Amino acid sequence: IYFKESLKKFYGSDSEKLEEDIDYLFDAFCHTEDLWWKNINQIKKVKYVLIAEAPLYGEKRSYIYNPKTSGTAFLGLSTVAKLLALLGQQSKVESKTEMLAKMRDMGLIVLDLFPFAFNSDTTYQYGKLSENSRSSLAASCSDWYLRPKLSEIFKRSDKHPTFGVRYTRLDSFADGLISSSVPDGITPRVELACRRVANAPLDLEAISRKLR
Repeated sequence: IYFKESLKKFYGSDSEKLEEDIDYLFDAFCHTEDLWWKNINQIKKVKYVLIAEAPLYGEKRSYIYNPKTSGTAFLGLSTVAKLLALLGQQSKVESKTEMLAKMRDMGLIVLDLFPFAFNSDTTYQYGKLSENSRSSLAASCSDWYLRPKLSEIFKRSDKHPTFGVRYTRLDSFADGLISSSVPDGITPRVELACRRVANAPLDLEAISRKLR
């Protein structure tokens, strides 16, 4: 019910377009939520939380925690292999299932700020939203979407994990959003996980230091 109410408020007068998008968005949400929780329930200790935007999902059901789809451009088999090498570990990663297992062993998880899998087939796309719209939308979903996940993350960390923001366009509001959504009495460490250059590649050396 919270999912649909948040969407109704966001779409506003575009209620007809919401009717076109809602079934897809809700199906994507249910599937990705199930996969995210199954993954974190297998993690012993969280050390680094990579903050992403939302899955593109679509017909291919593309999602970082879907073992049946390939790795994404922002985090794939080769990226995880490079991280393992920086940590001095055996770095051969041959499948998505193995990649996800290695991420769990490292204490690396991915957390999307938004529960809605907008993509080129939906009415809205995150890249075309204003900074204020993105910030407001994420904040409106925090209580029912982010807070439960952040609570679980801190239960599985014996020290404060680092939150690394994957995209520069999320950097302006991610810190405030996460800080207002974590359990009371906690001040999270939030930093940019990518370099401020063209295509913004992940700063794997910096991430590896937090995973040691």
